[in-house]
Amino acid sequence: MYHSWLDRWDERRARRGEEGKKTTDFVLDAERAFPGAKKITSIEEFCALADQAVADPAF
Repeated sequence: MYHSWLDRWDERRARRGEEGKKTTDFVLDAERAFPGAKKITSIEEFCALADQAVADPAF
């Protein structure tokens, strides 16, 4: 009996937590990852910067 009550309580708590979440837009901000980078407009440009950073041991 205790376990079924605990399960119901946990489910209600999880539902309340999900109700509070909001969907937000995804922002790819290259300036955070690569200070001084030019304006990045596509994921391909961001990946190219990431590849350069991986190849540069001083990064």
